[in-house]
Amino acid sequence: MSDDSIQSFVSVGGNKFNRVRYGEEQDDWGANRQTCHDCGVRKGELHIFGCDVERCPVCGGQVVYCECKFDDELITEKRTKI
Repeated sequence: MSDDSIQSFVSVGGNKFNRVRYGEEQDDWGANRQTCHDCGVRKGELHIFGCDVERCPVCGGQVVYCECKFDDELITEKRTKI
């Protein structure tokens, strides 16, 4: 899936925040050695919607569980696993 078809930001309180790409997380999820264990993206790619590795650019928690109030539907693409 091309990044062109994926929403690259989230909006909270009218402010846009770039989504955290695989390998940019503070924790080492092995991006230099392997694809994402949950959604299969490669280092530098955006996680697929629903991936438990993706971090929220606002609070740093897991996007799928954080309590940030996004202004709109967070991500529009369907979750698929490679």
